[in-house]
Amino acid sequence: MNWGQHVDPADVKEGDVAVRKSSRYGGAAVPGQPGSHVAFAGGAVKDGKFEMVGGNQGGIRQGVNASQYEFRRGSAGPTAAGGSAEDRKVVKGSYFGSAPGWPSDPSEPAGRPTAGGFKNTMPGIALPADQYGKPRGQMYEVTGPDGKTMLLPHIDSGPSRRTGRGIDITAAGAAAMGYTSKTFPTDGGFSYRRVDEQIAGRQEVSGNVNVKIESNGTAARGSATADGLWQKSTIENYKQMQPTSAPANVAEAGP
Repeated sequence: MNWGQHVDPADVKEGDVAVRKSSRYGGAAVPGQPGSHVAFAGGAVKDGKFEMVGGNQGGIRQGVNASQYEFRRGSAGPTAAGGSAEDRKVVKGSYFGSAPGWPSDPSEPAGRPTAGGFKNTMPGIALPADQYGKPRGQMYEVTGPDGKTMLLPHIDSGPSRRTGRGIDITAAGAAAMGYTSKTFPTDGGFSYRRVDEQIAGRQEVSGNVNVKIESNGTAARGSATADGLWQKSTIENYKQMQPTSAPANVAEAGP
């Protein structure tokens, strides 16, 4: 709960961060400790309820009690994530990869796995490997020279030192920030700061989805739990054929 600025429930907007006030281990959530939960607000609070978007909910959950959550928002500028300007790094930035409405990047074929094993078509950033190591989806707040701000995961390594740049943003990430290929401020000053450790007690950005299926032979029931801010899960559903008294490959005679 140290990230960004407090937002009154009456002023909540789409994209604000919602942090559960209570810990799953009991008591109030404590910054720097696990046990809380983070999601995004899908819109304004109405009648004390809001729409929540998060991996643990499997997408969008309606009618969530706003009183149980603390709302936070990054403010534009070099101190958006809290603290002083020295807490953040300001470097030249560029974009890479492809996104709908953006020109194709021949050096970055759509779907190419990044250094972190992610697809280069998702919103994310690349940071120098010699400073940040292998990308693991760590979440950074990235602010453009015009104040546009977005939370983006570290998914790739780069840019090349010879470019003089310090951050690359995927075309999808740049589009999420509100840029187009014509308005993106290439070589402008982008600031960034890691925030996943400040948002919810070092909760990992990447996570796991555990699916449990129970069946009695004629019906099945499924449930799922998840951790992390971002997850990708695939569930395959198989339908069992109804039993028949006819021998295999033999059709029953009709009337």
